[in-house]
Amino acid sequence: MDFILVHKLDRFSRNREESILFKSLLRKHGVQVKSITEHYDPETPQGFLYEGMIEVINQFYSMNLATETMKGMKETAARGYCNGGRVPYGYRLARVADASGREHSKLVPGPDHEVALVREIFDLAGNQGLGAKSIVSRLNARGVPGPFSRRWNHSSLDSLLNNCAYVGDRMWNKRGKGKRFNDESQWILVPNTHEPLVDRDLFERRREQARGRTFLDRATPRKPVRYLLARLIRCAHCGNNFVGRRQKYTSRSGESWDIYRYYCNGYLSQGTSVCKALGIHRDWVEAAVLEAVRARVCTPDSLASLEARVRAKIEARRRTYGQNPKAIDQKLAAIDRRIENYYRAIGDGLDPAVCRQHIAELQEEKGKLSEE
Repeated sequence: MDFILVHKLDRFSRNREESILFKSLLRKHGVQVKSITEHYDPETPQGFLYEGMIEVINQFYSMNLATETMKGMKETAARGYCNGGRVPYGYRLARVADASGREHSKLVPGPDHEVALVREIFDLAGNQGLGAKSIVSRLNARGVPGPFSRRWNHSSLDSLLNNCAYVGDRMWNKRGKGKRFNDESQWILVPNTHEPLVDRDLFERRREQARGRTFLDRATPRKPVRYLLARLIRCAHCGNNFVGRRQKYTSRSGESWDIYRYYCNGYLSQGTSVCKALGIHRDWVEAAVLEAVRARVCTPDSLASLEARVRAKIEARRRTYGQNPKAIDQKLAAIDRRIENYYRAIGDGLDPAVCRQHIAELQEEKGKLSEE
């Protein structure tokens, strides 16, 4: 039986379930994990017990460390300091000391031209009532660089207008792992932690105006909506893809209904300065495309030709890899075993140059099989 030597058992894994899984998989391939610092035999009852105790202690240490770290970050956020993350446009990070002399990061106003631009954007949106596309068009027409790219778009403007940092508040723990939003009960909002760039009344007024808009391009629909041709239609004006959007209409009598259209993503994100393409009604374009597909494909000759091509491909694969569809996986596994044997042979004293040549040939063969 081969061995994997680790310096300390807690370096192998600090999750007991993962540790058990990895060791089980290695044991099936004739490999046993042994520790250099912890002297025990995992094959004996005493060694098995000791190994389990070490794994539980390691996982406890990891979980306790994560809890203490989160507690410290919450305390830092509650005091108005930064725990990392992207700095809002118009701000910079500065190091400041607390009462005990310990330094923390805090938001301070950035360059004057960025501060002035932030205030101008909120004025256009809150006082003049301009929408996102109009503001983006103005900024791009003047050649103003965006926060993270050369141009402004709907996403960067929306992020700026909805960021409470511009009124002096600090939000933390809004997103968790995988960039998913945490429950609102876990959010930490600390007001008046740094110097604001925008008046709070203007910020709230802009929010109320946004809630009253009828074009629900970023709202979650009440029920799942299917757009069969989303990102399959390409704009002839700017080359961007068309995406689906829902628009709500309300009559004078109070009756409301939704209309679904495809819009150019360039028009949605950067306005008419980039693209002036009009929206396309979803039902009309999807019906036209489906009818064209039916006319071309759903005929006896087309279906027969399609069936012949599919059968020819299936037969070609059977001739190459046999009747077993898992044959290619078995070949890849066999190549991996042969490569591993050559590496072991190098360790046993076989000529490295010869082994490297054979390994290179096997890697080339493996690449061809993986590509197929």
